[in-house]
Amino acid sequence: MTIQKEIEKYYSQLLDKDTKKKICELNSNLYGIGTEGENFNFMKYAKEVSEKISELPEMYYNSFSDFWCDNIDDIKEEDFEEWYQIKLENIKEVLLGTELANTI
Repeated sequence: MTIQKEIEKYYSQLLDKDTKKKICELNSNLYGIGTEGENFNFMKYAKEVSEKISELPEMYYNSFSDFWCDNIDDIKEEDFEEWYQIKLENIKEVLLGTELANTI
């Protein structure tokens, strides 16, 4: 599995159902494909989604052992090259898609 799929799998489970729904609505309305439903406000949803994603923790991921770690000090120095640092901008791009991430 690619690192993007692992990020999506791990972090999407940390988002609530309402936030996931808002991400779908934002993506559909980004290109004018979707129909803005009642009470849909692109800027309001974008702000709410951005805030929720900003609350997600930056982590470290080891693709060989499929292990997540939140503290760099827990990683042995000799194993450090096997770890990916998952930064907030990576999380945002994977969960939102590149175009939406760049928009909000």
